Amino acid sequence: MARVVKYQVRAVGHLIAHYERRQELNEKTGEMEYVKFGNRDIDPKWTPLNYRVWPPLEESVAYERELFQSEELLELWRGVGTDSEEPSLKRFRRIFDNTPHAKRRDLNCFCEWVISLPDEIPVERMQEFFDLCMRYCVHEYGAENMVGGWVHVDEDHRPHLHVAFVPVVTDKDGNKRICAKDLIDRKHLSGWHGGLTAVLQKAMDIENPGILNGKTAAQGGNRTVKQMKASDKAYARSKGKEVDRYRKSHLKPLTGTQKLENLVTDAEERKNQKLIQPSPSRKSFWRSSRN
Repeated sequence: MARVVKYQVRAVGHLIAHYERRQELNEKTGEMEYVKFGNRDIDPKWTPLNYRVWPPLEESVAYERELFQSEELLELWRGVGTDSEEPSLKRFRRIFDNTPHAKRRDLNCFCEWVISLPDEIPVERMQEFFDLCMRYCVHEYGAENMVGGWVHVDEDHRPHLHVAFVPVVTDKDGNKRICAKDLIDRKHLSGWHGGLTAVLQKAMDIENPGILNGKTAAQGGNRTVKQMKASDKAYARSKGKEVDRYRKSHLKPLTGTQKLENLVTDAEERKNQKLIQPSPSRKSFWRSSRN
């Protein structure tokens, strides 16, 4: 239920745009569309249910949205000592610029864990689950190296958490450098799922939180396209219905009297409001990084 991916710098702007649900103008249709990651489909009426886990939301915002808030995560964030409203891309640039690294454009300098809600976790405990996953990642990779954490509930697949960080390693002399290859190696991956499972078992008092499910091994390897489609259909019939009930019950108080069809403003209005935030080009990123 979790996978990690390493990225080069040219992907960072597009990825953060997807995490934060920025919109871009589709020149063919003249409509605003959310930046997608891969072939995921976004249903905009559920987008208000998405929320940020790292940096932790302000207490008043979390209270208003009825979101679970971890005191330990708040303490970890306070230890970083930076502004919670600092733009995510700027946070990445700051970490990247202030940490020694190889001067190569093909350097893997940005990593992401995508953790999906397992069948074994009740939807009512989804916020607690993702909060604990975020806390685990912060301890694993260092609060000062975290770019952000975002929960998405508006895609056509399972609710999931994106955890983005700069892969920083520390040698025996305390010197730091960016190196995804040394940080995310086979040894690290072999213990990662077991470590998260232990944290969830203790904190949530659940014997099997669904992180180590053994499904890949039971199937004799990675699934075929046919098996994946069958799995998606089975999910839609069971857990998918439970997630839909959660969405409907939580969206109504969040939006108040606002009609669902008005949650997505037309392209021209968004353009006038200057809500369009295109991802920076690779060239502009490197120029700004040197300044």
